[in-house]
Amino acid sequence: MHHTLRRGALIGLLAALALWPAGAAFGLDKIRLGKAVPNSFAFGATEVGIEAKIFEQEGLEIEVTSFRGDAQLQQALAAGSIDVGLGSGPGLGFRAKGAPAIGVAAMYGPPANLALVLPFETPIKAVSDLKGKRIGVTTTGSLTDWLVRELSRQQGWGSDGIQILALGQMQARLAAIQRGELDGMVIEAATGYELEEAGKARNFILFGDIAKDFYTHVIFATDDIIDKRPNLLRRFLRGWFKTIAFMRANKDRRGIRGQDHRGQAQHRRQNLRRANRRLLGRRRLEPGGD
Repeated sequence: MHHTLRRGALIGLLAALALWPAGAAFGLDKIRLGKAVPNSFAFGATEVGIEAKIFEQEGLEIEVTSFRGDAQLQQALAAGSIDVGLGSGPGLGFRAKGAPAIGVAAMYGPPANLALVLPFETPIKAVSDLKGKRIGVTTTGSLTDWLVRELSRQQGWGSDGIQILALGQMQARLAAIQRGELDGMVIEAATGYELEEAGKARNFILFGDIAKDFYTHVIFATDDIIDKRPNLLRRFLRGWFKTIAFMRANKDRRGIRGQDHRGQAQHRRQNLRRANRRLLGRRRLEPGGD
């Protein structure tokens, strides 16, 4: 009789498992992850890792929130509303201001994936023509803000030799350019090539030539997760770098969700391949990076 009861219980358990939703995960630990911007190629590795179930293999569920720049990302880290943030190298400076988060891994080297984009109809023909011009960035204190200031400093104009307007998302800045309210903007070079195809704007400068010893993107973690849940952070980082390895190994057949690179312009594909190669794997932050 006991055998019959055990057999009946086993059959009942198997039946319950058969009714469990496909892909449901058992006991996954949640990581609340924030992106400084929603549409960065480098940050898109998050979705690749989720879709390929790499984070799930680490026992993790990733909850993603996107922001409108580094400042908002750092505010969310400080508020404890996210555990891990994907931000920029200049964001490391928030620690000196008392931010309760620190950079724990380098994601991307020099900013060859970012460009200063200008409209086709522009009087700007050389870098020297940028003095006093209005350039749109995401937010004050963001990577895009820092790059424009660094370009101004390198030209000998100081950090405010170029007017900087923080207007948020790329669409808002593009609309401002079309209204004549901006002279240019800083965005991903791949997006600049797409705008060129559409006849709206073109890449003028690639910032990889401006900031060569530099970390473009950095993974941040709160003091709370470092101090209280270090193993959870280690599992996330392991999953992240496994995802980068996966992307490199599968670059010809798998891209970020919603992006089908087939049929796009050759320079667009080449730029994405270059960006893929520059994603760092197993990289510690080194003092030499700005």
